[in-house]
Amino acid sequence: MVLRPAHTGAKTGRTPKDKRVVREPDSEADIWWATRENGSPNFEMDERTFLLNRERAVDYLNMLDRLYVFDGYAGWDPAVRSAFRVAIGCEVRGRLNVGLALSFRGEKV
Repeated sequence: MVLRPAHTGAKTGRTPKDKRVVREPDSEADIWWATRENGSPNFEMDERTFLLNRERAVDYLNMLDRLYVFDGYAGWDPAVRSAFRVAIGCEVRGRLNVGLALSFRGEKV
């Protein structure tokens, strides 16, 4: 794989104020919820809004001619690492995910 620099302009990355989390009883106490004063990036989203957004994302991915999928995990220690799957329509961004995370490489996670 060859890494090439990219110039993305003045605004890059995601803003921390656009993170949304569905409040669930099992994890509610473990989340630092946003208030007007505390600066937390974890804003509450209701489940209906989440499902609508997920449906829109799936519809978009289903329209694409090609879909790139990356299976990986975050965290070095097998006792605490989390597995994830990324599906994306852009090959370049898919390659970037490989560079930012550990791939399964046939391991059971």
